[in-house]
Amino acid sequence: MNLFEQIQHQQLIENTLYEIVNIVNEERGISSEVRNKVNDIKHQPINAIKNYQLSPYNKDFITFKKGNFDTVIFDKPITINWEYYSFINEDLKNKTYIKDNGGQLRQIINGYEINLIIKAVQDRIDFSRTLETLQHEFEHLWERIHLMTPYKGMNVYEVSTQLMNDHYNEYNQSVGRILYLSKKWEQRAYANGVYQYLINHPIPNLTRENIKDTQLYSALIILKEDVRKLKNINNAEQHPLLKSTLSDLKSDFGIQFPQLIEIGERTINNIIRILGRTLSKVEDDLSKKEKGEVLFPNYNFIQNK
Repeated sequence: MNLFEQIQHQQLIENTLYEIVNIVNEERGISSEVRNKVNDIKHQPINAIKNYQLSPYNKDFITFKKGNFDTVIFDKPITINWEYYSFINEDLKNKTYIKDNGGQLRQIINGYEINLIIKAVQDRIDFSRTLETLQHEFEHLWERIHLMTPYKGMNVYEVSTQLMNDHYNEYNQSVGRILYLSKKWEQRAYANGVYQYLINHPIPNLTRENIKDTQLYSALIILKEDVRKLKNINNAEQHPLLKSTLSDLKSDFGIQFPQLIEIGERTINNIIRILGRTLSKVEDDLSKKEKGEVLFPNYNFIQNK
């Protein structure tokens, strides 16, 4: 076997492993390892807020605090940077725009860091939303460690995030969201977040209503609107706000407009199935919880009294 054949053979081995791990990820659904780790540390952000030493910043009926704490997840050091916003009422919380830098798992020199946005009304924290973000990002970390290689399709993914942040062109944002949500690893991470949101919701018996408040459900509704909007465009390749972007997608990645629509429709169907599977698992686990079964057998965090 010559050098070229050896390289080809090694690539075949690596690609086959990636395919197998991918199947495992898809069949696995909600990771018990990730779920247990979230439950191990879920009170640490709340304790960090309670133990905040500096005077909070108060303005326009909003209390603001920020800080960070270090922890270890899957044997990796993690710094969690948190921002806390407490509003005078629910209406102000819903109407106030806060740039959401939550999530965004990043590798740094000595480990990883995650930004966490925590919202509250009169110091009553939206705990389920906080756990939704943590499980989403811990799922990314779990996969990054176990795959041991970068995600495939990162070039398209990076372009998608750039397009989503083009606040001057709503069509670019639509294209970006389609490409971003089409990535299986994002779908899995969002699904893990949905699980934590629903299983920890203060009114768990309304799971089929509560799912509408999850990040993935909201993303699905916007995605449906994006696909419908793009499908209604005549001669999209010549549209003044799409022409350049579609040309770049075709030349850089071989993605033409009809294919983009197909990607969007396929992603919608995938997310619907994911939400259905996740909802089913939550309802099963809540039923087990009502019967007194232990959902988190590896749970080892002792809450401070």
